[in-house]
Formats: sequence, structure tokens, C-alpha cells
Amino acid sequence: IFALNSDVPLKPASSQKILTSAAALDLLNPDHLFPTVFYALEAPRDGILKGDLYVKGFGAPDLVGEFWWLMVQELHRQGLREVRGDLVGDDTFFDAETRPPVWPQTVPDDSWVSAPVGALSFNYDVVTVRVRPGAAAGSPPRVEMVPLGGYFQVNNRASTTAGPSRLFVERGFRQGVNTVTVSGSIRLGSAPIEVTKGVENPTLYALSAFRELSERQGIVLKGSCRRGTVPPEAREIFRFESKPLAAIVRDMNKHSNNFMAETLLKTLGAEFKGTPGTTRKGLEVVRGYLERIGISTGNLTLVDGSGLAHGNRVTARSLARTLQAMNEDFELWPEFLSSLPVAGIDGTLQKRFRREELMRKVRAKTGKIAGVASLSGYAVNETGETFAFAILINDYRCGTETIRDLLDQVCSCLVESSFRSSASPAVPRQPPGLGAGR
Repeated sequence: IFALNSDVPLKPASSQKILTSAAALDLLNPDHLFPTVFYALEAPRDGILKGDLYVKGFGAPDLVGEFWWLMVQELHRQGLREVRGDLVGDDTFFDAETRPPVWPQTVPDDSWVSAPVGALSFNYDVVTVRVRPGAAAGSPPRVEMVPLGGYFQVNNRASTTAGPSRLFVERGFRQGVNTVTVSGSIRLGSAPIEVTKGVENPTLYALSAFRELSERQGIVLKGSCRRGTVPPEAREIFRFESKPLAAIVRDMNKHSNNFMAETLLKTLGAEFKGTPGTTRKGLEVVRGYLERIGISTGNLTLVDGSGLAHGNRVTARSLARTLQAMNEDFELWPEFLSSLPVAGIDGTLQKRFRREELMRKVRAKTGKIAGVASLSGYAVNETGETFAFAILINDYRCGTETIRDLLDQVCSCLVESSFRSSASPAVPRQPPGLGAGR
């Protein structure tokens, strides 16, 4: 019903996740499960595994602490009590590149936004540093690593003060060790301060978490944690499966999780172009999917799966067509729709569209990087008509709040309209005199 510069390639920011999640749901199917598999050269005997215990990751993006705890519980239930060899992590389902090289240098490596990606992971490869004030002014604060802290060297250089809090948390990586340094001050009696950081070397992070949870459960691991590959002659002793892909995509889109998007992209590459999964292979698969649903990709530039990179260029038309294709697919539509943030209710739209007449009337993926704002999804109006829309704004010179208000106003016009497709013909219009891409 309306188009303005809809074929101009622009930076999409996190609206890029629309393309990644649609391709994943279509090609892998909503019920796809990601295994994490344990191997050994011989079965444990009398609770003792004499050799190495291998853990191979297949790109499960949702391996939070609870799931690693469930793995430990199951191995303990099967009778495992001691591993005399090493704990070996096999991450060869993906390549060794943990971050797309095109990601902006302005995003620090310790940011949760740019958490590294591996085929074997733990807690989205991030850690939350929780700092509580000490008992008295001048005493050191209490520092807790959530969910687990055994993988980190913590340097607590901060103090509790009677004045205002001025706390700094940095995650470093020196000689293969993740360090967390807390400095500055936290006010006496204040609420805890939490800072989330990305973690280097995802495979060893996962193995460290497994080791820590195993020791709590009474499984002794005598060897070291190291990376390696599963020998061909090894036997499978336990397989853990992730949540279904539909639930994973929901978590990814609701909270705009870059780690999950890049993991899904590499999984597409591994599944359809062969292992190891790479960003390049995944992008080839996504491009093929877009062409299959009728999108011309000649003027599109895809460089990552999350939209964090400034090198991506997509069109509003390509996003709208993807949204339309999802709406037309009975097998995918419910899962895809439920993955999008709901206006005024949850995810990245929880604090937007708070007027009663707008709440729940918009479901859309937000996007924001430097100089870029986007919103892509669906809106329903007073007559029950559903609109698919995609809005991309680049190189704006006003404040972010002004742009956000503009995006919200467009959606409000859709929701408050009385347009009915059965009664009104579609009339695409591009008003004259407006600059391309603005």
C-alpha cells in the first residue's frame, strides 16, 4: 500500500535477524534440535572412566547453566563418578573464527554485544559480574560471577564508599586466561551493580563450567580441560538435545541476541554446505533462501547474521517480502510470529507503544547501531487487517529518541487506520522530491 525508497540498499541493524531466523526456520524446520554429545574410547566401569571424556558441540545456541547441570545430572545418574583422563572439547563443527572480522572495531571485545561464537558454548559465552557493597566504608565490595566463576581470575581493586558509586568492570584476556578487574567504588548500602561481559575461548569456558558443576555433583575429573577432536573409534555414551529451534529463535528475536544469530548462521553453513560451518557458508545459504522466495539479491550485501556489522545492505522490500513469505507459510507462521517482540509487552518493545490502543497491535524486530535505526514486522488495524512493514533509517542527524518516535508514529498510523484490502486497491506510491535513503 505504500513504498518509499524501498529498493535502496541500507544498513538494517538487527532487522537482519529477520532474514537469519526466517531462513533457519524454513530450512532446518521449527522442531530442529541441536545435540551436544559425550564420547569415550571405552565405557565407564564401576563408575570410573579410565581415558578421556570427549564433549562435541554441534552449535546449540541455548546451553545455559541449567542445561549443563542437566548433563551432569544424567551422567551421574548413569553411574559416572570419576574421569581419570582429560576433558576434551570438540568444537570442529564450526571454524575457529569466533567473531566476524567485519564487526565494528568500536565494539570492545569484552562487550556482551560481540560475544564470541563457538560450536561448544556456555551461557551465550557471556558472564555477569555482580558487585555488592562491603559491610563498611573502606572495605572491599563482594564480587560474584554469575552463573559460574571458576573460569575467571578476578582482581577486586574496588572499595565501598559513603559517596556515590563510580564502578568500573573490565574483562581482559592474557596468556589464555580470562581476567575480570573491578575498580572504582560502590556506595555503602546500595543495590548490587551487574555488568555483563563477553568471554574469550568459548570451548574452554564450557568445559570449565562442566567441570565445576561435575565436582559439585560428586564426579571427579582428574585430568585437564583442553580442545581436541573425537577419535573415530570413540563410542557415544550420552547425548543431550537443545530446545527446539522455534524456541531458540524466539529467545533470539525477543532479546536481539547477536550470539544466537551468528550461531544459527554457522549452523546453516555446516548443515547445507558442509563442516566446518562458517559465516561465509551460512550467508550463501541465506542468500539462496531469499532467492527461492522471490527476492532479487543482486543489490544486497550480507556480511553477518545479526546485523551488528555496518557492511550489511538490504532493502526494505526484501525484508517486507520475507515477512510476507513467513505469513504465507502455515508450518512456519505461528513460530515466526511468536518470536517477535510484542508492542508494550515484552522483548525490545516492552517499553514502546505503551498506549492502550497500541499495545499488542504491533509485533516487530527492532534494530539499532550507530547512525542506524530500523523496525520490521507486523501491525494489525481496527478492521483486523494485518500489515507487513519494514522501515530502515540510515545516517540520521537528529537524536535517537526522535527517530524512535518517528518509527512508532508510522506504526501508530497503521494500527489506527481503517484500511481494508478487500475494499481498497493497493496503490504503491513514492512521493516526489524526497532524497533516497533518508
